[in-house]
Formats: sequence, C-alpha cells, structure tokens
Amino acid sequence: MRSASWRLGARGGQALAVVFKDSVLLTLFGVAIGLPIVFVATRLVERFCLVSGLSIRQRLVWQLLSWSESR
Repeated sequence: MRSASWRLGARGGQALAVVFKDSVLLTLFGVAIGLPIVFVATRLVERFCLVSGLSIRQRLVWQLLSWSESR
C-alpha cells in the first residue's frame, strides 16, 4: 500500500512539474509576443503625437478631456 501511494504521489509531482513548466513557457511566450506589440504601439502613439504637434502628455490630457466631455 505504501509503495502504491508513493508512486501516485510521484506521478502527481511529475504532473505538477509539467504543468508548472508549461505555464512558465506560456508566460515567456506571451511576453515574447506582447513586448514587441507594446513597443510598436508606443512608437506609433509617439509618432502620431509628434505629427500633430503636441507632446505626449498634452495629447493624453486632450484625449481624456474629449473623452470625458463625450460621456
């Protein structure tokens, strides 16, 4: 009985290790995909703000004010 429960516990530990490894890999994969998207989006916002002649802070304040007025 003891060896059977020990084997079951070992299998559970192995399954937990696989789940943990998979979650770490998925997290790293998400970061690897998400960071370039955030970087490109930030650059596009900066470029749009520079083209419109506003600083990023002025543009964000203007956007928030126009959004709050529309509500």
